[in-house]
Amino acid sequence: MPFDPAERGALEEATQQLDTARQRLGAVLGGPPPLATAAQTIDILQKTYGEISNYDRHYSTVRSALTTLVVGAGLVAATEPLKTMGM
Repeated sequence: MPFDPAERGALEEATQQLDTARQRLGAVLGGPPPLATAAQTIDILQKTYGEISNYDRHYSTVRSALTTLVVGAGLVAATEPLKTMGM
């Protein structure tokens, strides 16, 4: 279905605004240089995603270990009052 001139103009304007936003975001985040090829961009994104995944796994492991430690210490602490009550 063909676009009428008003729709086409609105779409072109939106495309230009999105491209400008992409360039600004790339500059702020220190993204790949604007002349990077698609393969280079994909490689950079894969490495970044891998690093983020590593941080996520590390956070999850530390959280699990600390939870186990705190729950264990809480159970030990909870048994002391029960022992003194003779239960």
